[in-house]
Order: sequence, then C-alpha cells, then structure tokens
Amino acid sequence: MAALILATLGCAGAQTATRTDSAPSASTTGNAARSGSPLKAPSMYTITLAPGHPANIAAESLTIELLSVKDDRCPVGVSCIWAGHAAVTLQVSKPGMTTQTITVGSEAPAHMHLPYDAAFGIYRFHLVKLEPGNTQSPTTAYRATISVSTRSPGQSMPEPNPSEM
Repeated sequence: MAALILATLGCAGAQTATRTDSAPSASTTGNAARSGSPLKAPSMYTITLAPGHPANIAAESLTIELLSVKDDRCPVGVSCIWAGHAAVTLQVSKPGMTTQTITVGSEAPAHMHLPYDAAFGIYRFHLVKLEPGNTQSPTTAYRATISVSTRSPGQSMPEPNPSEM
C-alpha cells in the first residue's frame, strides 16, 4: 500500500515532502519478526530544497538544508562530450543526533570518485534533480530535489548502484 503525503513548507512553496511506504522485503523480517516486535516498513521521501530554506520531514523529525551547490555540468546551450557532475552539500539534523554535513551528487563514472549518495543514521540521501541547468551565473537560484530513504533498525542499507539510476 502506498500512501502519499504532501506537505507544503513555508518558504514560497519551494519545499515539499512526499512519502511512499513499502512493505518490508523478505530480508527485513529476520529477528524482529521472531521476537514479536512489529516491523516499521522502510519509507522514501522526496523533498525539493532552495538555498536558505530548510525543509522538515515531520514524520521523521528530520531537518535538511541546502548549504551549497557545485555545478560542473555542461553549460546550458553548449555541446559537451560528457554531461559533467553536480553536487550539493546538505546540513542534516534530527533531535538526539549530531548535526552532519553531507554531500550528494549526480551520477559519474566510479573511477572519478565523485560524491553520489550519502548516509545519516538510518537515512540514505540521493540527488534526484538539480535545476536549472548550469547557467554559469553565480546568482543562479538552484532547486535540488533529494530522495531520502529509511531502513528498519538492524536492516543493512544497500550500497547505491549508479548504473541502476
């Protein structure tokens, strides 16, 4: 069963949070099912961030802020042999946890060792989209769309596979 919850946050409608629940897979039932404790299904949220406007995923008590953008993608209107790479730096906080700065980026060949996905506790962050394209202007008003997925305690978080994105 998938539930969709849209929450408009108070910054000119720039931030939204979407949640999708999914049933636990066979690998998540392990010891928790035998102990009689209920499992919390992994969740996925999608948020859109603008600089200076933190977003809150209320159901997780998680706050995410876009701190900076490094846009080395091929400029708009230019033909390039490679699309380039973009990365965003986020500040992530949750009550009871140390605030952390993480960097997530667009897909790039593994040998380049560029930022891709990042983790914070039971959460995995992935850059879905960065808009607008590279305008090469220092005043570009970027909007970063980020997916945030959770896992059940004790369940391992799969490593990201850029070839599947």
